[in-house]
Amino acid sequence: QNNDYRNEADLHIPLLIARTLAATEHFFTTVEPPVARKSHCGKNAALSKPLSGVVDKAPPFHYSYRVLIILFATAAYFLGSIPVGLILAKLQGRDPRKVGSGNIGATNVMRAAGRKAGIITLLGDMVKGFLPTILAACYIKDPFAVALVGFAAFLGHLFPIYIGFKGGKGIATSVGIFLAVSPLAILVNAIIFVLVML
Repeated sequence: QNNDYRNEADLHIPLLIARTLAATEHFFTTVEPPVARKSHCGKNAALSKPLSGVVDKAPPFHYSYRVLIILFATAAYFLGSIPVGLILAKLQGRDPRKVGSGNIGATNVMRAAGRKAGIITLLGDMVKGFLPTILAACYIKDPFAVALVGFAAFLGHLFPIYIGFKGGKGIATSVGIFLAVSPLAILVNAIIFVLVML
């Protein structure tokens, strides 16, 4: 009986891989300019209805989705790579990489350059995740593509090209991403965090 299950699994796995590859190829080769639809994206509708995928006006150039997604993801990576904490600490003559945990995140920047620099770093890292994701939610109508853009920003923070691919842990950046796609989840988690800390 175990051999029957194994043989059945051996048949399903190649089929699953083939379907996944076909879906991926279709996704990245489909040429379809963003459709102009009625949207309230400018009125923070993307916060209440994340990944809505609608735009107020079609962009002036009819990009294929493939090109549009690559542009968004690339910009998100470079934005995520900006070492906010390191820049703030350097302005004060400090280097968080030589203090405490050696991390460039908000907590270690606070150790190296003070509370104000740490708080600004926290907000800046959140913006790095939030901004590209919310823009992608406004201009791209595929949830997978929006998630890909957010993940690119996250990878940029973890492996920043500007400082030798040695970045932070990505906690604040991931919070910014989730704030764009699911603010209610962030609110619930924040409430739970406060209750646990009390």
